[in-house]
Amino acid sequence: MLQSIVGALGRALISLIFILSAIQKLADWDDSKQLLHQTLTDWMPVTLHSPMMQGWLDWSLANITTLLCLAILFELLGGLLVFLGIKVRLGAFLLCCVLCCATLLFHHFWDFVQPQRQIEMVNFMKNLSILGGLLFILARGKRDLPSKSSSKED
Repeated sequence: MLQSIVGALGRALISLIFILSAIQKLADWDDSKQLLHQTLTDWMPVTLHSPMMQGWLDWSLANITTLLCLAILFELLGGLLVFLGIKVRLGAFLLCCVLCCATLLFHHFWDFVQPQRQIEMVNFMKNLSILGGLLFILARGKRDLPSKSSSKED
């Protein structure tokens, strides 16, 4: 019983950051769109010598609204699925997708100079830690104990 409660609490806590982030993006739509546009624009120097990267960047800049909608959808749906304990593997997968993209786009510490490099490295490492928790959920579903039965629990 205690492990079930702790498991549910862990799922709730790991999903809360994504649910709140999605709500914040919706509430501050214009600012969120502008931040995403600026972040993608900041990647321009990196893409100069790579036609593939340049193509990705051009597509992304032309589809800012679509990307923002997808990020919100993945954060909100994934967060709610994990939080509620419904299809937690699907929810964890959606959150892994959005977290990997956000980490690489926003926290590429190697391109910064001090003191911003240190701040971005901490954020990058925090996101890796959250990713570790999500991968654990993805691997285990909502099972709290190893099970000998072959029944699906999520």
